[in-house]
Amino acid sequence: MKYAIVILVIMFGGGCYLAYRLGVSDCRTDSASAAAKHAAVVDTIGEQIEQMVMSIPDGDNLDWLLQNWRRAN
Repeated sequence: MKYAIVILVIMFGGGCYLAYRLGVSDCRTDSASAAAKHAAVVDTIGEQIEQMVMSIPDGDNLDWLLQNWRRAN
């Protein structure tokens, strides 16, 4: 009888451990997919910004930089 209790305790502990690991892995896959979606959005926005900046003539960019750039002394 005491071996049966030990075996049940081990099986219960193993079941709890496996349930915990399953929950943790679901969390990892959810966060990884969210990070991948975020990276895709950031890349898309970065490309859009680059296209907008590159479409402006160089003289306009230079004028803006000269007007808005302040060096720290």
